[in-house]
Amino acid sequence: ARWHGTWTGRLQTWQGDTPVTLVVPAQGALRLRLGDGRLGDGRLDDGKDTAIEDLKVQDSWLRGEAAGTLPTDDARASGIDRLQLSLEHRGDRINGVAMGCGTGIEGDAMGHWIELRRADP
Repeated sequence: ARWHGTWTGRLQTWQGDTPVTLVVPAQGALRLRLGDGRLGDGRLDDGKDTAIEDLKVQDSWLRGEAAGTLPTDDARASGIDRLQLSLEHRGDRINGVAMGCGTGIEGDAMGHWIELRRADP
């Protein structure tokens, strides 16, 4: 129950912060949204929801993977198309790392800090 709800915050990158929303329903798939829809091209960082797959919740940790890229020029140029999440629940906030990885790309991985706070009571 402590994970349930809508969490909002930011993903920090060298090109600036990007809005992040994590929706954890009581039942059903967890959803991740990066960005606010201003890019207009349908990428994950364009405010589109994507399901979190391979979900594992253990103690205070949530780990999973989502289709998409990090909102930076170098991530897009490297062919990064998956985000691996490793997030820890810390009372009124969730934080951790979103690691961008490319399918079939060796050695390319980019980690960025995520900080979220509960948006609904």
